Amino acid sequence: MIVNFKKFTFLSIIAISVFALSLSTIHAGEHVCVVCYLNGSASLVGSVNPNVEPYPKGIAVNPAGTRVYVANSGSNNISVIDTTSNTVINTVDVGEEPGHLAVNLAGTRVYVTNSASNSICVIDTSSNTVIDTINVGT
Repeated sequence: MIVNFKKFTFLSIIAISVFALSLSTIHAGEHVCVVCYLNGSASLVGSVNPNVEPYPKGIAVNPAGTRVYVANSGSNNISVIDTTSNTVINTVDVGEEPGHLAVNLAGTRVYVTNSASNSICVIDTSSNTVIDTINVGT
């Protein structure tokens, strides 16, 4: 289902790939991104959809709406998608089974939970590299 969040009106129902797991909005809520777990895609509704790594789980968008980050639990990395070209521009290795993502308000850091390694990775968005790993349990 697509809803125009600016006007709170129903727009349409769309067919997506199997087992949609997570979604996020970009460009001030004008577009919706959907992660499809079984076929390894991140769907940007109304656009060409880039393929990501196996078993994507979480998705986050930077505040500017220019980058989408997808947690790929099957390959222990994060796909970085450019929303202008709608292509994967980088892949960042993180801990085991990344799942949830958050981008800080400045858009300079991405935080990734890694369930199998009990950690949180901190990614610098200017270099797309892990700058810190925080252990959070046993």
